Amino acid sequence: RERMQRFLKEATKSLAEKTNTLAIAVTNEGDIYCSGYANILEMPEFFDIDVTKNLLEALDEYGSFESIFANAGNEEDIHILIEDELGASLKGPYGFIYSEYQTPLNYHGKIGVLGPARLHYTSIIPTVRYFADLIKTSAKGW
Repeated sequence: RERMQRFLKEATKSLAEKTNTLAIAVTNEGDIYCSGYANILEMPEFFDIDVTKNLLEALDEYGSFESIFANAGNEEDIHILIEDELGASLKGPYGFIYSEYQTPLNYHGKIGVLGPARLHYTSIIPTVRYFADLIKTSAKGW
């Protein structure tokens, strides 16, 4: 478990650096890993203190993400949710791209990026997909 936690922390940090967004990983056990807070402060949408405050409050609550994931379908490997699709906890100009992962020992969760609705989807989608696949292949013992 400790190895998985360390790996997810590093994965979110690397994902945030690659995409210049806020990277998030959640586990089926209710853990949330975030990295890249400073990246969102450079985006014009987050100059509005209320938009930023709403996002940061949602990050503190695993329940916010449970409801977001419950509303997304499970048929795609990449999920893209924009603005109203994120539900009541994240009302605002947000975009969220994530993918699901599952390890051989049945740990599962999601990893993705959160930012403004105008995210650069053509480069971020393959990057998120790569990180989800990296977790699946690297997690041989967890």
